[in-house]
Amino acid sequence: MDDCYSRIFGNAIKGILSASLDLLFPQRCAGCGQLGTIWCLKCDRELIRIENSVYLYPDISLYKSHKRHIFKSNNLSCLARSYARYAGPLVPAVLQLKYRQNRRLAAVMAGWLAQIVDYEKWRADVIIPVPLSQERLRRRGYNQIGLIASALAAEVQIPVELKALERIRDTGSQVGLDPEIRWINVWRAFRAESDPVRGKAILLLDDVMTTGATLLACCKALKEAGAGQVIGLTVAQA
Repeated sequence: MDDCYSRIFGNAIKGILSASLDLLFPQRCAGCGQLGTIWCLKCDRELIRIENSVYLYPDISLYKSHKRHIFKSNNLSCLARSYARYAGPLVPAVLQLKYRQNRRLAAVMAGWLAQIVDYEKWRADVIIPVPLSQERLRRRGYNQIGLIASALAAEVQIPVELKALERIRDTGSQVGLDPEIRWINVWRAFRAESDPVRGKAILLLDDVMTTGATLLACCKALKEAGAGQVIGLTVAQA
């Protein structure tokens, strides 16, 4: 009974603090800056939603000019789906979450991804976010994909593993790199722990998918650790 009252009291305090913060720092739409909401109806209508999943495959032809073998096999693939095009109001929203620890915005994006999971009737055992490098995590203080993953886990009742996959090499920013360099940049940058993933179906989360190189590199690491099916899920597709 005491625990019950403690939870009720704790939730009441959180509600009061949240309301106080809203008064001091009013919410603004992450897409257009409109006061009073974290995501407005106008921006929501402007989203270019994506209706279909795609299969990602390594493009071995990119490496004909390279002497070293990056791919030991060409049978790796990953089913992937994004919620909307990386355009319009979604661009500032994604960037805001990347550089500001906005859990309410993460929850909005998690709600979008939950719609996909429900619509596709995907059954997964665990949700895993694409990890940041230790240096970038130290500088930023949080992983924005981890925020979305935790919120999505609560929405779809699938546990999240924040440490099952790690980035063992800092690849730097992929922005502006051509497809060949993107692939080379990330191919051996990830490692997965066997115990949390062996034999499990995994939802692999990222914020933006461009060439699919990062998702496939993570998929490779997870498969090597014994994972079963890996499905990539992103907020946006460039």
